[in-house]
Amino acid sequence: MTTPQMPEPPPEAVLVRRVRKAKRLSIPQTAQAAGISAARLSQIENGYETKKGQYVPVTAPAGTLAHIWAALEIAPERLAEVGRDDALGILAEIHAADHVAQVAPAPTVETWRQRILEIEELSQSERQAVITLIEAMRSIQPQGNNGNGETQAHSA
Repeated sequence: MTTPQMPEPPPEAVLVRRVRKAKRLSIPQTAQAAGISAARLSQIENGYETKKGQYVPVTAPAGTLAHIWAALEIAPERLAEVGRDDALGILAEIHAADHVAQVAPAPTVETWRQRILEIEELSQSERQAVITLIEAMRSIQPQGNNGNGETQAHSA
């Protein structure tokens, strides 16, 4: 009886493991960031899973690979290097969604004021203290941000 051979991991799996280890991330950390189970990430990195005592090759679906790629912040061009152009469009969508989330404007001071005034658990003086604190914090915003989600130059 011959011992079943483990399949070699595909090139993208080798790169995922190399990058993950270089960043000193564990399989559970990376899997959580990618939105998959640690067991599945391990199977993808190894290039196989076992079913009924047999090694079955595993290749990550394009969407799963794109999420792993995004979690590890691997450059999109490297997908082509490993022959997985099929995941490029999905990765682009992930990056676009992340960009939209990052550039959403911050609530205005007036929006915060209205929200704070609606908190019934706070006394009037507590509400005013929170509003004053937010106004003070907004007045020390870094150059280029006026606290209203808009950019402007500092005036001297």
